[in-house]
Amino acid sequence: MQQLLEKILDARENRTRILKSKLENSEFVVTLSLNIPGISKKGDLKLKFIQKCFYEYLSNLKKFYETINFDFFEDEAGYIYYIEVAKGDPYQVKKLALDFEDILGKHSSLVDIDVYLSLTKKITRENLAKLPRVCLICDEFAKNCAFKQRHPIEELEKVVDNLLNLEIAFAFSKQYIMHDIINDVSEGKLSPSDRLKEVELSKKYNVSRTKIREVIATLTEYGLLAWRKDIGVIVKQLTYAELTEVIELRKCAKLIIFKDIFEKIKNKDHRVVVERVLEYLQFLDRSNLDLLKKWNEEFYALLFSISDKYFTKNLFNKFEILFSNVRYLISKKAESYFYVIHEQHINICIALLTKSFKELNKSIELYFEDIQKIIIKVMENE
Repeated sequence: MQQLLEKILDARENRTRILKSKLENSEFVVTLSLNIPGISKKGDLKLKFIQKCFYEYLSNLKKFYETINFDFFEDEAGYIYYIEVAKGDPYQVKKLALDFEDILGKHSSLVDIDVYLSLTKKITRENLAKLPRVCLICDEFAKNCAFKQRHPIEELEKVVDNLLNLEIAFAFSKQYIMHDIINDVSEGKLSPSDRLKEVELSKKYNVSRTKIREVIATLTEYGLLAWRKDIGVIVKQLTYAELTEVIELRKCAKLIIFKDIFEKIKNKDHRVVVERVLEYLQFLDRSNLDLLKKWNEEFYALLFSISDKYFTKNLFNKFEILFSNVRYLISKKAESYFYVIHEQHINICIALLTKSFKELNKSIELYFEDIQKIIIKVMENE
């Protein structure tokens, strides 16, 4: 129990560092996280819930703003999105958050959407003439109940679990459905040549077939899906030549982003983020394969949060979509990959902290050479 509490506090401290780092690049930063009592901050229900809420809030923001960038993190404190809105009005963004809470109804008590103008200043409900939130259990203001510890933690956890099991009022957004399909490919629930049927997807997500067609069209444009005249829409099987191109494109994008991180490492707050990542990697339990896989993703999420090369980061994310099925095959058929990449990630952090651009380039080149070898091995068995 005490060890978990310390990990949660450590995660919150790290979140503050990331926020501070992002505020160096943006006029304001939005965070979307769960407001969950107790020490159990993670789980499938909680993850699905925050993903649904985030993509719905994102679709609302996109009605007003064109350029929106975000990063997602999972840690011992749960799940959190950092959102940056280019040329945005922070007060309007907060108002949209409050409007979104109205749509969520009772579920809104489980979500925190904060708009930070600085590390110590955020726009409050009161700034927009809104009353504080009401407690989940009684009619008192939630802050008062929390301060007085009026309700047993077990009672609060039970109410939260009941809410998480209830349907949310809004229909799923296009962005969430896309994310869910991509996730199914990444986890091997959908494999190359598997057929996607409009009717089945429409029932699964409880949305119109028109919205499903839009999702399919976008994922086809990204290259994840393909249209076959005889059977319809399927998950695309990339050829080795196509995979080689994707690897080269990923490498180009990573070099641009890491060069930006390298230049920003002079900033103390940015440097601390890299130092903490290196510390985690060096003390990681290498016998825990699931942890190695998790940190393969966390490594990029944390380091890329330093860079403001948003155009390149968005391109990189599209390349990652194409890489979804390959990543699943690697996780199942080439587990040694995660040990090799773990070492390369450590080398990249050291190169950044010692300010050796030559070593940074060398580590990235070696990283992609290793990936190429592993993909050849995986593709030969397919």
